[in-house]
Amino acid sequence: AQSNDNTGCEGAQASITVTVNPTPTISGTTSVCVDATTTLTGSGTAATTSPWASSDDDVATVSNLGLVTGVAAGTVTITYTDNNGCSTTETVTVNALPAAPTTSNIAYCQDETATALSATALTGHTLVWYDTDATTVLASAPTPTTTTAGNTTYYAAQSNDNTGCEGAQASITV
Repeated sequence: AQSNDNTGCEGAQASITVTVNPTPTISGTTSVCVDATTTLTGSGTAATTSPWASSDDDVATVSNLGLVTGVAAGTVTITYTDNNGCSTTETVTVNALPAAPTTSNIAYCQDETATALSATALTGHTLVWYDTDATTVLASAPTPTTTTAGNTTYYAAQSNDNTGCEGAQASITV
């Protein structure tokens, strides 16, 4: 309301509405391996333009739908903005991929008794064995067959016990 200093009269009052919007939240897994993705979800309705942003696209990128892709090992701040213009941040850790395990090729004579293949993983890592197609995961190290002469190639990778990140495969030819 306004008041006239000369007359002391006060005019009609106007109301002012103050809206305090809640700070949005981010949920989802906040760690990802290099070359892998994780989806973050923002609360409320996302801003129509660029609701998600990464502080460093060289470490991780984020799509407008919250899909985070690990690019290089490190940490990055992901920002989410809702349709009220309110924003929040979350730190995402991008974990490095372990190196391929150490392997050695092995030779057997036909019909010789073979033993399970072996490879050496780094401390804190677990070997992951793959069949000859390099995609089928085996429960344990394979024991090659020696009934037919020729070469057979198996594959092993190692997975970090803390991060779950799996590195490149190494081949073992029998």
